[in-house]
Amino acid sequence: MSNLLTTGFNRIWSNFFGGKDQFTQSRYVTNARVGLYKGEQWVSTDADNLFQLYNTTAHLAAVINRKAAMLANGRWRHYRNGSEIENSPVVDVLENPSPLMNGNEFLRNISISRDIYGNSMVWLGRVLLPTPSIMNVLPMSHMKIYRTGKIYKQIDLNEIISSVKLEMGEMKEEYELKDIVWFKDIGTEDPLIGVSKIDSLMMPIANVRGAYGFRNRIITNDAMLGILTSDQKEGFGVPLDNTEQERINKGFTSKYGMQGGKSNIAMTE
Repeated sequence: MSNLLTTGFNRIWSNFFGGKDQFTQSRYVTNARVGLYKGEQWVSTDADNLFQLYNTTAHLAAVINRKAAMLANGRWRHYRNGSEIENSPVVDVLENPSPLMNGNEFLRNISISRDIYGNSMVWLGRVLLPTPSIMNVLPMSHMKIYRTGKIYKQIDLNEIISSVKLEMGEMKEEYELKDIVWFKDIGTEDPLIGVSKIDSLMMPIANVRGAYGFRNRIITNDAMLGILTSDQKEGFGVPLDNTEQERINKGFTSKYGMQGGKSNIAMTE
């Protein structure tokens, strides 16, 4: 009975999230993101900046949150040999995973974490039975994975990863790999890396944030859109004298802006 529960629980996780046996395939990002261009002003997709981008970019958050909400609206059913198992302990723990969150919040947390960081880790707490008594989604921004320095010639994950720790301020907790379910969007550079989808959205996110920042400056700072000057045909221009500069500067806050009664354009000879 014990082995059946363990096998059934692992299979549910595998089928629902489309992964392999997560107890042996768990992996996480330990290195920094790719370098950024030095020309255009793109946003930083550094690991430490990923949550900030999600939390302050409405277009990005809307997509990630919508996906998480749709996933969390699912209903758990436990089947064996085509027949549904009533009062399944596996379903009970999935619907009430921990004192910190209900089943809906649990699934939302997994989905959001994976979409932001490319990884999501769930700790399974077992007391007596193989089926967990409690499950918690670990905060990926505070998870540290320490490697042994070996990777391709090892036959066991414990030979590749020496320890998994939660380091949040003064709180430090270590977790065993066998108690962690790890979901990730795998990359090609390193088989231990889950790659954030936000990396590929660096340019559109930068453009969205730049557009809203520009609009905000125009609207809130009473900014004018530009200045019309005379078209000199003689091959030389005449710089603005001090009087004309002062006139435009004074008008910047009083006459020009996006508000009613103000002009969007300044004119000078």
